[in-house]
Amino acid sequence: MPHHLTPAEAAPRLLHGRDAELSEISELVLSHPLVSLTGPGGVGKSSLADVVAGGVEEAFVDGVVMVRLAEVRPGAVLDAMSAAVELPRTGGGDRITALVRWLRPRRMLLVIDNCEHVLDEVAAILVPLLDDAAGGSERRAHVLATSRRLLGLVGEQAFHVAPLALPAAGDPPEGIAGSASAVLFVERARDRDRGFVVPEGQWSSLGELCRRLDGLPLALELAAGKASALGIPRLLARLEKDLDVVSRSSEGTSRLRSVEAVYDWSEQLLSERERTLLRRLSVFTGSFSIEAVDAVLGTSGTLGEWDDALTALVESSLVVRDHHHDRYRLLETVRQLAGERWEEGDASDEVRRRHASHYLTVAIRAGDGFKDGPEREWLEGLGPDEPNLRAALDHALHRDGTDRELAVQGLAAAANLPLYWWTRSQHREGFDRLRSALETAGDAAPTELRAAGLFGMAFLWAHDGDDWPTAAIYLREGIDLLGGAVAEPGETPILGYLLCLLGEAHAVGGDTREAVELTRRGRDLIARYRDPWGLAFAEWNVGFAAQCAGDLEGAERHYREMIHIQSAYGSRLELMIGHNSLGELAERRGDHEAAREHYVRGLDLRRNLGAIRLGYAHGSLPLSLLALARVSRALGDDAAARAYASESQAAATQMQDGPTADACARELMLLSAGPVRAELRRQGAGWVVGIGGESTVLADSKGLRHLHRLVTRPETPISATVLAGLADGAGRLGGDAGTVLDRRAVAEYRARLEALDAEIDEAAQDGHETRLRVAQDERDALIAELGRGTGLGGRLRVDKSDAERARINVTRTVREAIERIGADCPRLAEHLRASVKTGTWCAYHPTVAVSWNDDGGQEAP
Repeated sequence: MPHHLTPAEAAPRLLHGRDAELSEISELVLSHPLVSLTGPGGVGKSSLADVVAGGVEEAFVDGVVMVRLAEVRPGAVLDAMSAAVELPRTGGGDRITALVRWLRPRRMLLVIDNCEHVLDEVAAILVPLLDDAAGGSERRAHVLATSRRLLGLVGEQAFHVAPLALPAAGDPPEGIAGSASAVLFVERARDRDRGFVVPEGQWSSLGELCRRLDGLPLALELAAGKASALGIPRLLARLEKDLDVVSRSSEGTSRLRSVEAVYDWSEQLLSERERTLLRRLSVFTGSFSIEAVDAVLGTSGTLGEWDDALTALVESSLVVRDHHHDRYRLLETVRQLAGERWEEGDASDEVRRRHASHYLTVAIRAGDGFKDGPEREWLEGLGPDEPNLRAALDHALHRDGTDRELAVQGLAAAANLPLYWWTRSQHREGFDRLRSALETAGDAAPTELRAAGLFGMAFLWAHDGDDWPTAAIYLREGIDLLGGAVAEPGETPILGYLLCLLGEAHAVGGDTREAVELTRRGRDLIARYRDPWGLAFAEWNVGFAAQCAGDLEGAERHYREMIHIQSAYGSRLELMIGHNSLGELAERRGDHEAAREHYVRGLDLRRNLGAIRLGYAHGSLPLSLLALARVSRALGDDAAARAYASESQAAATQMQDGPTADACARELMLLSAGPVRAELRRQGAGWVVGIGGESTVLADSKGLRHLHRLVTRPETPISATVLAGLADGAGRLGGDAGTVLDRRAVAEYRARLEALDAEIDEAAQDGHETRLRVAQDERDALIAELGRGTGLGGRLRVDKSDAERARINVTRTVREAIERIGADCPRLAEHLRASVKTGTWCAYHPTVAVSWNDDGGQEAP
């Protein structure tokens, strides 16, 4: 979820002579949706934005989020912004639309720093975000941008940041000493040498130096770094020659040239080796480690080859060292100027290639480490390198495709990162990177690597929008690359991975027979390799397929085997998934103590990983909390249940997860007002049904058995094949189906569903109940039609498949049972019509809190 400023970001920094500006900008930010700070490089725009953000943060209940675009290359703004605001998932739709929907209702300040090189990309996001006529939820987010140029958007409030106040010529020493530019200069000189003082008689020289530098903070800071060694008169004399041309330029050009001239003069004072290092360091984007300097710039193979030069650059204030994180960075203006002066021809091309290769290697190593566990170390380790990793992927996957070897390495890195992107909710960034890598590397990449890329695309797409039919298309493409499902495995277990995930897709769609066969085949293939993560992944998929087929004992065996494997090897992610799955099974069979134990363990692991939302099968933080609320209430621990439900509701609301927030509200209603009493229980050969004062006895039917199964497991999806199998006394049903739906058909279905989702959101925000109901009815009908027409992997169902027969029969028998109930218990029938959903998957989502007397929870035969 969007974060508040860190203490380091929020702590007010001393900005000399800026009190009036800070006050005025703060007022603008609070009263206008978009404020832009403009001015030349080095004038202090970023520092002002940081301090303003820290000062107004309390007015923004959803916090302040910083997006540093100085470290973002063109084309990657959407990736960086989505990651910064922690967009959970796009739902499979347009990324900008999803981002805007995520941001608009938040009372948040979005600080977008250094926009000038990506103005169009920033504007493409801000236009719909700030357009109050666009519909949807009310806009509450505000934006503070910094840029050398205006964004040019309607409603933009521009604030031009002027340089620091200058002493006038002829001012006395005390007047010069009190000017903002002189105060900054002296303070920065003392940062380098605590004994620095301005000798008597040199104040006028300092005043002239400040005027020569136009009061630009960056120019003053760079010059101050040399003051202790050279003294003010010599410093002024050295600068006057380089800055003489500036006095004949326009004001704006003069200020820009002041910074450039001081930079060039600072470079001249460096040794040739130090100057070479400074220019080559401009290849880095954002911060970097000293190990990266050795790897990217080292030529001799000697450890610490550049240490002396790097030390000199830090001492000259040209490179900044972050002591807390043990990393380095160049101020953005310095990085740009150093890069512009880097003219080494083939040498610079080689450095850029080595930079890309280094960070791609880092990504491959991190992907391997992520699977080995524990994941937290690798998550935190790769995070600071993300800007450089994005730059490396951009370089490797450049569309001209001339460096095929680097493109293949880019594909290898991207194919190794789906778990990282998944855990950080960066599904679409990963998907887009993988698609680009496959297109660029092409046939130059080994077949198994291309198949791994398709697996990653399918994995991320399915978990981003729960669009398993489209994911299955990518999976089948990967399987076909490898020779088909019955092919012999190659050097890697990727065929087993593809089969397991395709089995999960079939399980989600209700084709349990195919799901079981695919996942078992995949598990057997993976078992031939030393791949603990893959084997645990396969065991879960076999268990999930068994669970969907109604084989709960078999499912539990496989989930326990998954936990057994990772208890020895340490993947926290797979342990979390295993405990959650065992908790679900324990809750279903009424063992609430065991369920709570597993759910607590799963929640602890989820929090540790930061795995807030992982998609269809693996839930989210709100759903984990809601599960604990349910089992705590069942155990009579109402205080714990209320705490879990309240936390879940807050998290679901923050994540814009309406269904989970509604379920939390029902849970809290159960805990406070008490539920409506209802019954659906066996009595001899028939059933007693009723609610309140209404009651009747009905003869047995399949529909009543289906209803009993559903109402005793509220909020739990159950496949129609399982319901039909239980009602018939069969273990499970399965099914397959015919020809493939093309991507265009899938896209058309999804496009209409996206439009209906937007319509539902807007109607809900406006409180327009009729419009909301019409849109929801159309959406339900479209999903039902899609369910009737499609199976898994975009495959058309044949009319007589088991899965299709189960869907039709369960829907019909449930509706008939509700109509029979309605003859004597209209209130109960009305509740069931509103709360029971049927289709490929069926579920009971109670619209009001109901406590069911179900004969002790015994299963209906």
